[in-house]
Amino acid sequence: MSRYANNPQAIRNLIRPTEVHRDVYIDQEVFELEMKHLFANTWVFVGHESQTPNKGDYFTTEIGTKPVIMVRHSDNEVYVLHNRCPHKGTKIAIDRTGNTGKFFRCPYHAWSFKTNGCLLAIPLRKGYKDTGLEESESVNGMAPVGAVKNYRGFIFARLNKEGPDFESFFGEALSSFDNMVDRSPEGRLEVAGPPLRYMHRCNWKMLVENQTDTCHPMVAHESSAGTAIDLWEKMDKPEGTQKPMAMEVIAPFMSPMSSSRTWASAPGRTATATPGCITRSTPTIRPSPAISSRWSRPMARSAQRPSSARTGTTRSISPTS
Repeated sequence: MSRYANNPQAIRNLIRPTEVHRDVYIDQEVFELEMKHLFANTWVFVGHESQTPNKGDYFTTEIGTKPVIMVRHSDNEVYVLHNRCPHKGTKIAIDRTGNTGKFFRCPYHAWSFKTNGCLLAIPLRKGYKDTGLEESESVNGMAPVGAVKNYRGFIFARLNKEGPDFESFFGEALSSFDNMVDRSPEGRLEVAGPPLRYMHRCNWKMLVENQTDTCHPMVAHESSAGTAIDLWEKMDKPEGTQKPMAMEVIAPFMSPMSSSRTWASAPGRTATATPGCITRSTPTIRPSPAISSRWSRPMARSAQRPSSARTGTTRSISPTS
């Protein structure tokens, strides 16, 4: 029996001023509604244009639960297509990244498509006579996502054709991208090396909440940070050697909790920091890690992208100038 579909009030009841119901994290129906209404209608980061520098280069990922391909076409533009053959639904590109040349070829029945998704060829096409193929959507080729935006090299996509426009959706948050890109002497960024990937068996909200929680490192990571810092200080090194960035990042993990502070950093965003370590996030509800009771109390705010109601993957990239 459905508890949340077609019941907006039941969904609203999951959130209280100081509490969040655990179904927000573990209920499969809630997750499916998020995929249908949240991830299909909003702008989601797909990749960076530097991951597909040459014509025919592609990079595969997911938007919500939908597999997609980011590919550079012969016109040098980056396209985002559903990673699905319109014939039988087979995944077109199996590898995470590569160069497909001038066309994609389905590994099941060898239908082929241009790198902008248009149908190129069908083996034994005469055999489809009087089947309705020519009037079907299949002849249009690999379906593109609803909308794509290349913002200063960062590729975003919206699954549905209708929805908020890019600038309205991000608003002043785009200043964070501008700040990062403008600090590059060349005025652009690139992804250096493969992304560092994490696979966590958790709801899609939990990973980013953990990453933006700057109160837990002083508890959960104190010993490992302390060991690393101790080894660095004991190393035989020339006087005045600059502390590596890794040390700068983990040093605050040894700070007392009382040094943590929170303040508004920009319109619609919050920031939590310890000395030398600042993270920013966009708003949604952020609970404490404990969900053993039916309700948990929020500590801050954050937003990210999915996996499933309980399990899935997420990724991060490290652009460098």
